[in-house]
Amino acid sequence: MMKKLAFAVVSISILILAAGGFFYWWQNQTDVRALNKTLPEGVRVVKSLVGGEYRIVNKIDGYEFKIPPKMTNLKEVKYYEEENSNGISLESLDEDFLGFGVYKIDATNINLDSWVDNWMSKFETFSWTKEKETIGNFEVIKLKENEHLAGFLDYFFKKGSKIYSISSLSEEPASYIISNGKW
Repeated sequence: MMKKLAFAVVSISILILAAGGFFYWWQNQTDVRALNKTLPEGVRVVKSLVGGEYRIVNKIDGYEFKIPPKMTNLKEVKYYEEENSNGISLESLDEDFLGFGVYKIDATNINLDSWVDNWMSKFETFSWTKEKETIGNFEVIKLKENEHLAGFLDYFFKKGSKIYSISSLSEEPASYIISNGKW
């Protein structure tokens, strides 16, 4: 009789703790539910249960990346589709902005340097500074435009038949995303 009573008390306690944990998690996800309302099926902002880490999971374009910690107070996330590219823009409550795009290319042997030169040629009036660097396992081309875009930075890197682009006002978010993403 005592074993059955102890089992019942332990079982009820576990259920109460599980329900409380679920309620805590649900309340902790309010901001994520609001951000995901406008995103298409297959693209989600996900918040970890512990630590408050945010990630973008994009099953449409096949990538996932952690949002830099300084941008976790997100105000808006938008997904856009264009003819040869798709992207996501992130805006924080601090008016910090980050743009992320993916270009699908026809061949895996395309040269990133040549592709970026071609991309830059579409913006003839801009004055670009171009640098190459390694971030994580990727060779990255960094562009800076001082004349028209007040030092806005664009980072490009390639994996397989996709070229990824990150636009930001500072170097830290791009390095963080490239290093911590699943491409």
